[in-house]
Amino acid sequence: MPRIVLRVATAVLAFLWMLGIAAFFVESHRALTVPEERDYGEGILMWQAMHATHLKAAYHSIDQYPYTVFHYPPVFHLLARAAALLTGNLLAGGRLVSILSFLSVCGVLALIAWRALASCGNRIARILGTLAAGSLGFTSSVIPWACLFRVDLAAALFTITGLALFLDSPGKPRRAFAAFAFFVLALYTKQTMLSAPLVCLLAAWLEDRRMALRLTLFSGVLGSAILLFLNLATGGWFFINLFRYNQNPFTFERLLGAWSFHIQFGFIILLLTGLAAWWTAVASPDLRATPLRRAILISAAYLACTLLMTVTAGKEGASYNYFLEVDLAVSLLSGLFLGVITELGLRRRERYAMALLLALAIFVLQALPNKGALEFTLSRRSLARNDGKLVEFVNATPGLIYGEDMVVLLGAGKPIAAEPTIITSLAKTGIWDQRRFIDCIRNHTFSAIQVSTTLDNHERYTAEVAAAIRAAYPEKRSLGPYTAYLPPATQLASKAVN
Repeated sequence: MPRIVLRVATAVLAFLWMLGIAAFFVESHRALTVPEERDYGEGILMWQAMHATHLKAAYHSIDQYPYTVFHYPPVFHLLARAAALLTGNLLAGGRLVSILSFLSVCGVLALIAWRALASCGNRIARILGTLAAGSLGFTSSVIPWACLFRVDLAAALFTITGLALFLDSPGKPRRAFAAFAFFVLALYTKQTMLSAPLVCLLAAWLEDRRMALRLTLFSGVLGSAILLFLNLATGGWFFINLFRYNQNPFTFERLLGAWSFHIQFGFIILLLTGLAAWWTAVASPDLRATPLRRAILISAAYLACTLLMTVTAGKEGASYNYFLEVDLAVSLLSGLFLGVITELGLRRRERYAMALLLALAIFVLQALPNKGALEFTLSRRSLARNDGKLVEFVNATPGLIYGEDMVVLLGAGKPIAAEPTIITSLAKTGIWDQRRFIDCIRNHTFSAIQVSTTLDNHERYTAEVAAAIRAAYPEKRSLGPYTAYLPPATQLASKAVN
């Protein structure tokens, strides 16, 4: 294949990837400067971060007011508190942690690819594979999550760092132990980050059973010690909050919907390309027992495990972030595959040259939407909904407000009585008795109830709660895209007098 074709394709790919990176930086700047809620889950995470240094207040019984759940370990929350010292406010601090974590993840993926592709005789192949591994994440369907006050990117950074250390650990046992220390840190950032440690433990078992046992013992003791401390510090409520209170109704319809949404973004095309290239790479006699082959096999096993974990996307309250690890694994594998195919294609073997042309064409097609992503971002259509009227209403309303937009409530210094989605899920599963909360509604404990969606949203309001709100708060006020439910005028006048 003429090298000029490869150089042109590389230039086009680099340009398209740069558009995606530019769109991300525009969104990052916006996320750090716009004080509006950009995702529903940011509010409860902010509340958790505000209480992260008071463990007993953070992890408590759902039957105890406030009716909130601390459904993650506290590592991200502490990082957000630290970052807030730089940004001046907690919301920007948490988003900064996510942004920097994502950029670091892309850097670590590129580093993994660069090291693994060291065996490539052609420098262009090594560079192209490294660029793909580090840049494909910017075209991922979960890229908006990297600008949110959420735990996932920090957990992903610890996981990918651990994976990088383990891949570089043959003959360097300290790096293997460091890898599992990072895996434990990832688990105490988000408790479902199990795919990478399980795959690496399996690889260690196949390579050196004694080392695998030592790594198991090390990570088990470290993780158990942290768990024991946090359980003792919270009177046992740490474990209950993370697991018993983290149960949601599951439906296959939701799981299929999550997968159909993810497939639309084209990463499944890269996945299929990667699987075909994986067969080519493993079957090639030139790659036997090399660091590249080891990286491919471990990364492929990591991808398979993350794909299995997406079954949890079928639970109520799940979102597209459940595919984050899938996209990161695909990014790494795709980078390795592109490097391998480029290396083989440049040797002028006809079948590999054709495979390289096909792969380059698919990669270009996959990256083409980056232009639209940048235009969309620059047009400011990706801004959060205007909450100016809601902010004015919350600031002018005395007393306790129950609402969906907890970012606004916390910004106004209002306490959080409950988080709608979590208490609704727990009521549906029978873990939480909602009758006391319904009594609060009927007794007009709240000065107002703020709704961002609708009372018919069955993920945020049970039928009983919605009926109680309609009966006890019959007055409605439009606040732009939001609605405030108010008690009868006589009740408001009585509260004003008192």
